[in-house]
Formats: sequence, C-alpha cells, structure tokens
Amino acid sequence: MDSGSKVKLAETVIVKPVRQRGEAFFVALSVLAILLTAGCMIFFRSRVAKNPALKSYQVSAFFALPPTAQAIFMDLYTSGFDIDGMHRKNGEVWPPISTLEDSLIPPFEKNTVWESRGRIRWLLYPMDDARVHRAAYIGKSNDSIVTGSFISLFEHFHTLDGAYFTGVNKRTPFTIWYKSGMFVLPKDFSEGTLIASGWREVIPYRGADELKKLDRGK
Repeated sequence: MDSGSKVKLAETVIVKPVRQRGEAFFVALSVLAILLTAGCMIFFRSRVAKNPALKSYQVSAFFALPPTAQAIFMDLYTSGFDIDGMHRKNGEVWPPISTLEDSLIPPFEKNTVWESRGRIRWLLYPMDDARVHRAAYIGKSNDSIVTGSFISLFEHFHTLDGAYFTGVNKRTPFTIWYKSGMFVLPKDFSEGTLIASGWREVIPYRGADELKKLDRGK
C-alpha cells in the first residue's frame, strides 16, 4: 500500500435483535412444551403403575383411616424411630410412657391435641428375651367415637455378637395396628391373634412410588 494512500475505515453496522416480545413468546412456548411433555410422562407412568393389593388384614393409612386416626398414626410412625433409637441407646431398655410424655413426643404428650384426639391412654408391654426384643405400646381410646385404638408393635433381633437387625422383609423395626370401636386387648401380640381380635395393620404409603419404598417384600 502506498504511503500516500488513505485508509478508508469500515462502517460500523448495528444489527438490531428480533423484537423482545417475539423472543419472550418463543421462550414461553418452549417452557410450556417441556412442562406438557413432563406432565404426560408422569400421567402415563402413574396409569401403568398399579398398587399391589393389600392383604385382608391390612388397611391404607391414607384411604382407610378417619382424619383423627390418620393424624395419630403419622405421629406414631414418626415417633417409632425415636423409640427404637432410645431403646438401643439406653441399654436395650424400652422407654416408659412417662419418658415419652416428658420428652414431649407425640402422640404420647398430654396436651390439648391429646385431649381433642380422644385422650388415648398409653400402656407399655415389654416382651424381651435373650435375642428377640419386642414391646407393644398400646393406646386405648377413651372416646371411640373420636378415634379407635392403636398398637405400636416393636420387634428386632440380636445376633450372638450383639448385632442388631429388624428381621426378614422388614424395613422398619415396628408395625402399627388399629382397631375402631370397642377396645379388645389381644391375648398375645402375634399376627394371627391380632387379626382374630379385630386389629388391622396400617400400611403407611400412598401411591405406587411410596409402596415400593415401604413394601416389606410381600
């Protein structure tokens, strides 16, 4: 290039974007398409997955229990893990009802909620032997019109070296049983005796996904 020639600067061209409203429209349309696709997949998967039938002595916590009994059951289910932990930490001794009351653990705590739920009276029946630790926390309702009665039945096993396990096909160390109407204390706490006495095991799930988590291998 000659030293005397002049350099012509290129013109700067500003490219304007597509209208913002148009961009927002296509983004919203894409999001809607994704949500519709996900919704359809969930719907069809839920239609395909079916809950295995409950056994004759079992009831669903979410569909068979009245609201008050359902609330008590949820408290029992949550406190069951606390009780089992207290048992293992305190020299394999089942925590008495007074300890559960003093620890403000529902549904054992006596407060206004306890009164509104039928003033259930809780009793502890420990049934430990050398390697099998069992206990029944029995809740007798003083107002059967408000709610029925409950049994929270704990059972776990210890090997010779002291190792702890909950048993074959059991995901939790306890089961919860419910009986509406007149309270009947079973002669023992075997499954057959409970069933014959009118008690029903409450299964804590709702829907196929929860069933897969809590199913005990049946």
